[in-house]
Amino acid sequence: MNISTPNLRALRNGNFGKNILRLTAIAVLALLVACDETSQVRSQTAKRNASNLSASMVKSRISAAEIDGAPMRLNKFHVSLFDIGRFKYPIIGYEMPEKADYAQIIRCRADAKLGDLGNIEIGATNTKEADEKYKTYDYWKTISTTFGCVVVATSVSVDKFIDFFAADGSWVYIGRACVQASRLPADSSEATLSPCSRQVSKTMELPSYKNAEKAISAEKKQQLMTQRDKIDSLGRNIVYKAKALDNEINRCESERGSNRASQKRREAIGKLLGIGVGLGSKLIADQATRSIIGGLDVGGIFKDLSAQAGDFLPADFCPNADLLAKELEIDKQQLEVESEDYKQSLKLFGDSQ
Repeated sequence: MNISTPNLRALRNGNFGKNILRLTAIAVLALLVACDETSQVRSQTAKRNASNLSASMVKSRISAAEIDGAPMRLNKFHVSLFDIGRFKYPIIGYEMPEKADYAQIIRCRADAKLGDLGNIEIGATNTKEADEKYKTYDYWKTISTTFGCVVVATSVSVDKFIDFFAADGSWVYIGRACVQASRLPADSSEATLSPCSRQVSKTMELPSYKNAEKAISAEKKQQLMTQRDKIDSLGRNIVYKAKALDNEINRCESERGSNRASQKRREAIGKLLGIGVGLGSKLIADQATRSIIGGLDVGGIFKDLSAQAGDFLPADFCPNADLLAKELEIDKQQLEVESEDYKQSLKLFGDSQ
């Protein structure tokens, strides 16, 4: 081994070992600092990921022009038959507009008076003219009160809807896209703006439909449809409240210059937002959509989301966030009860999904 003269002198003086120890200590210290910085980066990344996810899954405000514009029309709006064992039901499919949160659907007798709704695209000289016709006339308001028409869905967050309750007959369906009320313009001059677009879509006729299941009374059908829409609305509200919780945590940490939220809570918020605004629809998913939705461990998510001792230190670090988390837990319990009641009601009449 070749040892230089200075190092040989240091070795003779007993300083070589001390130098090695000093260098080793410095290396260990540098490693510890690097690990700590890595941990902080991971924490910041988790926080940033939750915020980014909430920004992508929970949409921002929408203008009056956007809500009634052509991009808010339900595309590829169609009806076909969905086979469930010995029964067949109308299934309505469509592409949800990017800026929309949910859809509403009307069922009409094929001979119902719908004005010029079925002729707009044919009669318009160009697409722009058709778009303006939809934008300036509220077809939904007129059709929803037309004889032979009934609203069958007021809150559907997924892109398929099975109409279990259509009676025998020939039917057409009309749909429109809507947004969460909290996304409407904050400007007071537009406070009365409807959360639903004037842009409507109409299916082709579903002729001579026969409903083999006639056990459910008209009153019970209406109760079930109302309950299903309530479940979907509850689920959507939960996800938007989770976005508010994420914002509140960010505000508290920014004001205090400290990241005190537990990583479990951060991850839970991210998972809940990742489910998307169709939480309610997914919990009671129809057979047609269950395969693409998969299982949801909502209980586990809410367990991590709930306020835990030590999540925020000191105790008054972010009281509004703790309050929102408790509200979410209550909302989740109501959602579970409503969805279970709905499923049990369907099973009683042989319509289990």
